[in-house]
Amino acid sequence: KCPNCKTTKRQVKNGLNPSGSQKYLCHECQTVYTPDPKPNGYSKETKLLAVRMYVEGNSYGAIARILKVNPQSVANWVRNHTTNLPPAPLPGTVKKAELDELYTFAAEKNEVYVLTIVDRDTRCVLSWDVVAERTSAALQACLERAPQAKQYYSDAFPVYDTLYYGAPYEMRTDKQETYSVEAVNADLRHYLKRLARKSRCFSRQLHALIRN
Repeated sequence: KCPNCKTTKRQVKNGLNPSGSQKYLCHECQTVYTPDPKPNGYSKETKLLAVRMYVEGNSYGAIARILKVNPQSVANWVRNHTTNLPPAPLPGTVKKAELDELYTFAAEKNEVYVLTIVDRDTRCVLSWDVVAERTSAALQACLERAPQAKQYYSDAFPVYDTLYYGAPYEMRTDKQETYSVEAVNADLRHYLKRLARKSRCFSRQLHALIRN
């Protein structure tokens, strides 16, 4: 039945619309209409599933292949989801903060660095940034965005020793005082596919490796 002239005569199929619904042409008034339109786009359940898969360490491409969608759609869903998230809570008091960075590649295989400052007690990321070079200005700006801590630790990268902390600071050549930030960075590499190296998995026991 034509929604314009209300007649049921001379109604013929006229192709499909972009969502796959059948269109009809009314030869009485030349109106093109869709009697049973399908909803455009993907369901909220599909979008949420894609976000959950991304959080579990799957790449955009892998998610797109599994869900049979476009990779750009997955990227858009993840971006929209993260944009609507509330700000991450920060601890009221920070006793010890640890500074570190991890490197990855972007664009034309250019090396970039993800700066991270982590609260030891909660392993909360106090501040972070992505920079092309680990300059004193870039590190200081990242430090100033974090809540003030009572004690700071970093590895032996020399630029850390040039920063103003406003509290005692210690540079270490071992990982005894930077284990929390190292663990957070390892988690980032594990759960964010774009940061992953070959694998974080390893065998803790020799017999487990032999058994597999």
